Amino acid sequence: MMTRIKSLLQIDGIKLDVYLHNKIQEGFLSEINIDSKKIGTIKQYQMNTTINSLVSRYPICVKKRYVSECVNTLSKMYYDIAIYEGEQVSAYKIENKVNAKYHILYMHDIESIYRKELALTQNKLIYKYANYLEAYRFKNIEKKIEYLFDQIWFISRDECKDFSEKIIEKNKCIYIPLPTLEIAEQVVVNNSHDILYVGDLTVRNNLLSLKWFIDNVFNKIQMSLEDISLNIVGRINDNDKKLLNNSKIHVLGYVDNIASLYNNAAYVICPILYGAGVKVKTLDALGRGQIVLTNSKGIEGTELEHGKHLVASDDIKKLIDYSIGILNNRNNYIYLAKNGLDFIKENHTISNQAKIIDRQIHKLIFDENLNFDN
Repeated sequence: MMTRIKSLLQIDGIKLDVYLHNKIQEGFLSEINIDSKKIGTIKQYQMNTTINSLVSRYPICVKKRYVSECVNTLSKMYYDIAIYEGEQVSAYKIENKVNAKYHILYMHDIESIYRKELALTQNKLIYKYANYLEAYRFKNIEKKIEYLFDQIWFISRDECKDFSEKIIEKNKCIYIPLPTLEIAEQVVVNNSHDILYVGDLTVRNNLLSLKWFIDNVFNKIQMSLEDISLNIVGRINDNDKKLLNNSKIHVLGYVDNIASLYNNAAYVICPILYGAGVKVKTLDALGRGQIVLTNSKGIEGTELEHGKHLVASDDIKKLIDYSIGILNNRNNYIYLAKNGLDFIKENHTISNQAKIIDRQIHKLIFDENLNFDN
């Protein structure tokens, strides 16, 4: 969301109101330049907490964000363009509560697919059922999207293509590469034997993916290289922290200076077994100027290429060989970091997103005016 706001503020003629359904984080207002004349109103609403999940036709996360106070505010406003940040806020359009000439849905991922992926990670039947139920509810929303919105913006090239093939007005689907907030000026250069992982391990699919990498790759390479370590950064439950911690694995939780860990790592791992859309951690690591090692799911939805921008293989032996190769002679693989960083600078910046958004908004307005004139 932050990158959308920043991109919109770069476009001439834009005046922006922002409606949030989560707590405004410290530094949020200063980061988007609250003094800008382009900012009109920023309002925050407390999400609903009491939800009857069994009888609702909407997914739980959609119901939580459909707040009566926000509905009342929006009913008194009129906008030229309304941008909905994800399927989670689609109820405002389905219930026709937003007065706008054009409506645009920004798709972080196809939620029905993502929820099915989450169901696969659950070991308790009730959680599996809950995620499959949410997937079914999102699927019903997705059947209506084509008729509700004038444009659908995707961060995933693959999902954009797949979704466009299922609808009549295929030109409604627009691929907009996801920007990264941190982009290094140059690649990381060091002789480190430290490996870095960054991710929220309270999310089960992240935890399972990391454990898969440790069991199949890290535990093998530490037999060949004694002076290596794996640093793990991100939120994690205490029980999982105890399971992962050992003499060569350091679970750090939140850290004040994550930049130093990126700069002191030999490479960054982004193992992904489950999920949909685009894997932000892969783009972030490349944007930091690092060598990145992942699997094929880690580059889904992007135009990144294995062997050119990063290592992306499902072959465990190849992952082991690449890992040992980087740790033994990192200079031989620094070209991956250079190509990856150049790719991020060219495709995954706020300025590039702003150009695409500007072009699509003007195209939307121009096309309708042209059709009206005819």
